[in-house]
Amino acid sequence: MNSSLQSLINSQIQKGGQRVAFRLGHEKITWSELDQASTRRLQDYRKAGVKPGDRILCKLPTSLELPIAVLTHLRGGFIHVPVAPTSSQTAVTHLIELTSPRCIIEEGIRTFHEISPSPALAVPDPAWILSTSGTTGMPKGVLHTHRSLLAGIGALTELWEWCPADHQILALPLFHVHGLGIGILGAMLRGVETTLLPRFDTAQLCQAMARHKATLFMGVPTMYYQLLKLFEEDPVWSEHFHKARLCTAGSAALGAERLQRFEALTGQRILERYGMSETLITVSNPYRGDRRSGSMGVPLANVQTRIVDGELQVRGRALMAGYWNQPQVTQAAYSEDDWFRTGDQVEEDADGYLYHRGRRSIDWIKSGGWRIGTHELEEALLRDSRVEEVAVVGLPDEEWGEIVAAAIVCKGDAQQLLIELAHGIRQQFPRHQHIRRWLVVQQLPRNAMGKIQKAQLKHHAEGWQRLKVPS
Repeated sequence: MNSSLQSLINSQIQKGGQRVAFRLGHEKITWSELDQASTRRLQDYRKAGVKPGDRILCKLPTSLELPIAVLTHLRGGFIHVPVAPTSSQTAVTHLIELTSPRCIIEEGIRTFHEISPSPALAVPDPAWILSTSGTTGMPKGVLHTHRSLLAGIGALTELWEWCPADHQILALPLFHVHGLGIGILGAMLRGVETTLLPRFDTAQLCQAMARHKATLFMGVPTMYYQLLKLFEEDPVWSEHFHKARLCTAGSAALGAERLQRFEALTGQRILERYGMSETLITVSNPYRGDRRSGSMGVPLANVQTRIVDGELQVRGRALMAGYWNQPQVTQAAYSEDDWFRTGDQVEEDADGYLYHRGRRSIDWIKSGGWRIGTHELEEALLRDSRVEEVAVVGLPDEEWGEIVAAAIVCKGDAQQLLIELAHGIRQQFPRHQHIRRWLVVQQLPRNAMGKIQKAQLKHHAEGWQRLKVPS
């Protein structure tokens, strides 16, 4: 592990001692126990022949085993490759083929299966390979190093003034930048006690906030929408947030009206920020100072940004080392003068605050904090011979940011086909990838080059159906 990253985490472990590090339900693990468990796991890996630079695909659900795995992999110099436990087999297979992991851990870190020997790496201090979706919709592997993680997560948690006196309630998925990076690694870097929730439930979250007198909560807009519904049904629930000092939101704009309503009910002014797998969190509203509604905030101190033709471009020490085993894709992601091209359209006000105005790419969907590639769903639908053409898009939705929708050209009884297709998608994919709206068309809109014009479908106001699908 990088000496700076290691010294910070080890320092917090030593200071923490018998204080609780992570909780889940009635289970808990202290900082000392986390240290000891990590040492034992590391010995197990070494006995099994796992070497620094080997990839370990981690398909663990939210559990106390997960922070042990994260710490062990960092200490051993292994590359942590997180994947959602609910991922489709297609996505998992693709990630295995892409990263060639030495082993996979699923329900417990003691149960791992050797996959293949791993070649040596040219990148110093590799740490994580995070999955992201490109224009094909299939995951790309975003490689981060110990250096980039420390630069990104360290700077952000310093800005937000995380410290051992804090208590975090973490209900986010633990396989991307938000939950894994800030929530787990950030807690280790700053000695923050963290209560893990296996899933997001408004009542359970509020009860946990009150029980532990929690000071920190990170969510996505969908979570805040559901919390507001609960608070408006019974304002007593909002009192559970009164001890908090920082509530953050990201992945999509929350909206000024909801920001104001949440603050009026809880006393908490939500802090909005911006980031992506490739850059970590690079822009944030200030913890102390002017938090502007609808703005992502200003660049972190160690981040440089510029706007070229409306697109946000970034550089700094927190950026990825590249896409795993995809040098040409990596090269295409950067400008000629080495700025990372985010693909996000932004505007900047006179004070340097940035405002998100949309995506250049339309081949992925952001729904409730999930990033969903369209290609995998389109391939699944096209397996039915009655489907001649298909385009999956994200339709704007007040609660979810976007919902998944599919436009198809088909043969035969369209209504019966839609029901069968919807049922099939539910059987094959996790809930967040389910198709919520359907549109049957005579032909898909295309440009002169024959490419489907998804933007036209996104703005197609009429004809989208919501289906009642039998379980």
